[in-house]
Amino acid sequence: IDTAHSYMNGVNEEVVGSVMKTKRDKVFLTTKIRGKASELPGLITTSLNRLQTDHVDLVLLHVTDTRDQLFNGDIMRVFEMAKRKGQTRFIGVSTHSKQAEVLNAAVEGGFWEAVLTGYNYNSPPELVTAITGARQAGIAIIGMKNRITTERPRKPFPDIRDGNTAITNQQA
Repeated sequence: IDTAHSYMNGVNEEVVGSVMKTKRDKVFLTTKIRGKASELPGLITTSLNRLQTDHVDLVLLHVTDTRDQLFNGDIMRVFEMAKRKGQTRFIGVSTHSKQAEVLNAAVEGGFWEAVLTGYNYNSPPELVTAITGARQAGIAIIGMKNRITTERPRKPFPDIRDGNTAITNQQA
């Protein structure tokens, strides 16, 4: 289950938290936080309280779009401390733009364990290369915005189980 501190002004975490009371051991729970380094510890605590749990499986620095964010020592210390305290098992970043740059920086830094990134049939080749490099470096990749089309109503993707994996923009 993926949520974020800011989704629905925090209400989304509260909704997810109402389910976590009885299902926490059955789900991989991810939340995302965003702010100044000095604000992040409080955001993590607030998210955990809303989620009614003492830890999440993955906490992501939300909307990370520059190398500087990934290498910010103050932010890195907050995430490292959250792991040491048992507030999260894994740490990572989410990115919405400059995705290849962020992935390459995550590999270079060797600190972040996961990247949530957009990936779909329109993704540029440099993103595909960056994802491959991140996976080879042991970084977990979580895909989002996997299907983008302006066509309405949306046509379903072909069933890839039939061996036809070539999808064109006209099909999607």
